[in-house]
Amino acid sequence: MNLDQALEYVLKGEALLFLGAGFSKGAINSNHEQVKDAKELSQKLFEEMGMPYDPEKSLNVISEYFQKKEGRARLLELLRDEYSIKEVTETHKTIMKYNWKRIYTTNYDDAAEQASIENGIYRIPVTLSNKLDQTKDRREIVIHLNGFIEDMVEDTLNKEVKLTKVSYALESLEENQWVTVLKKDIEEAEVIIFIGYSLTYDIDLQRIIIKNSDNRDKIYFINGEVDEIDRVVIEQYGHIEPLYSEDLAQLLVKKEREMKSSG
Repeated sequence: MNLDQALEYVLKGEALLFLGAGFSKGAINSNHEQVKDAKELSQKLFEEMGMPYDPEKSLNVISEYFQKKEGRARLLELLRDEYSIKEVTETHKTIMKYNWKRIYTTNYDDAAEQASIENGIYRIPVTLSNKLDQTKDRREIVIHLNGFIEDMVEDTLNKEVKLTKVSYALESLEENQWVTVLKKDIEEAEVIIFIGYSLTYDIDLQRIIIKNSDNRDKIYFINGEVDEIDRVVIEQYGHIEPLYSEDLAQLLVKKEREMKSSG
């Protein structure tokens, strides 16, 4: 299968979508700034504490330290300001207008939901702490694997939001009830599109995908330019397309026109 054929499955509603930090690029948050990626959030936390930025400290380590030093309430306030989306781009809106079989994201923000609303589509945000009820059978949900900004409260910050070292240690994806839904979705989807998503550090998802060697042929990574090291890792799990999300959006629109004109 090539990318052009994969796009047909997207338009037929038979494709699964995974969103990483790269998808949210360009979205505007409550601070009227572009939403931050992991590195930029780390820099922000150091700045808030009046400390020089140390790139050797991972986000989960500095987040835990920030929580101890500045308090859980302040961390929560900062996260809400950073990841509550007020404005999305045309690219976001284009990608989210299609009938995806299901949407998964590692992002805390609500860019996917806001872009869907712009298209008159209401998608329900779900986290791994939600019970498996009728929701699991619906297409119109966005499953937030690392937590969701609107559900964040002080009492459950470390348990539900994958940010600090403590939160990552509490539960793995493989131990969660939603993993059954994820495995079934991956198995049944004709195509799986990853946008701005790096599998390099997502060990749980790597294990699920690699268990079936047939998955590789139907997986496409839209991550822009990828360096040689990441390419070696990612190519084990799927095809790498040298495209950005805006390129994908344009290709989808073009493919949609072609399919309509051909009847």
